[in-house]
Amino acid sequence: MPPPSFSGYIHTHFHSGEWEGDTPLTELPSIGPYLEGRLRVALKETRKLTLQSFVNGFRSLGKERVTRILMKALQNRRSNQCVSPSSSHPENSSYHTGDVNEHGYEATAALLEYARTNRLFNANLRFQVPLPRPGRRSAASRTCGCHTTRRECTSPCRWTQGHCFPRNNASNGFIGSPGHPNQTERVTSDHEARAVRRRANTPRTHQARADPDTMSDVHGGHARTMNYVRRGSRMWRRPSSKVRVPVERRP
Repeated sequence: MPPPSFSGYIHTHFHSGEWEGDTPLTELPSIGPYLEGRLRVALKETRKLTLQSFVNGFRSLGKERVTRILMKALQNRRSNQCVSPSSSHPENSSYHTGDVNEHGYEATAALLEYARTNRLFNANLRFQVPLPRPGRRSAASRTCGCHTTRRECTSPCRWTQGHCFPRNNASNGFIGSPGHPNQTERVTSDHEARAVRRRANTPRTHQARADPDTMSDVHGGHARTMNYVRRGSRMWRRPSSKVRVPVERRP
């Protein structure tokens, strides 16, 4: 489980001397080999990332670019899919996985903020802190979409239009991968609703064809277009397989 405060956790490990520049990035909570590998591609590193090489990879970049690189690299392998309960907790409901690994983003953002504030590794980080943080999801947005029958769809969920959604239509959902709409989007017209659906597509661009994870999803039959259902002033994304957007590489 991740620590309750990534910032405090990072401060403690650097202050105690337990972490140094050559400490592997995978020592950071929530960053395993899969996410480390995608970050390595984004930062154009051929060797395993250390804390120093990771921080230095973001030198001279602005906040918007830093955020976009992190969110594209830190996409979940099973983005937008319903993950079954674990064998150790079979009583839990299936979980609608977000596009971006929340804990991985929080941990890496906290590391970069700590490095900039404390001038670690002389990295010349110029982005402003703090970095943007996705809002917290509601409990209903985590589970309702994974209920496939009216009988399963009980409070805090509601069965409507043949699908299960949060009863509270204003519930917070997860943030979409850069370029894709969020789990829930506010719309005021049919034109805006059509725009959401257009953005719910992963085009086969040169960048997509060059990205191994994106093409692995395509060849695996994952959906290139996600389905949104409109409920009044909100659009809600239905769970499905999803093609990951390609990693963005630093200049």
